[in-house]
Amino acid sequence: MSAWARVELGMTPQEFDSTDPRDLAALWSAWKAREQRKDFRFATIVCSIANLFRKEGSDPVLPSDVFPSLPAPVRERTPEEIAEKILSVAASFGAEVDR
Repeated sequence: MSAWARVELGMTPQEFDSTDPRDLAALWSAWKAREQRKDFRFATIVCSIANLFRKEGSDPVLPSDVFPSLPAPVRERTPEEIAEKILSVAASFGAEVDR
């Protein structure tokens, strides 16, 4: 772990030894988020190039296709799906719903 802190965060062994576990956890989370942003930027470049040469009608290459660790895009719900969800929640709380 101290080698990781030295290489990735530039911490000295003394800084690492004096850092409490909560701060290390925060540093770890920030590092992971930074790495994910780097992955996303690189995947965006790869997708841009790959999508230039994809066959017409085929699905575009997405960053989550390049790096499965990246979140896949969320599909937007249709107004009908949203209305159905609202009615379902209302019914679960005992409301009388006309469908």
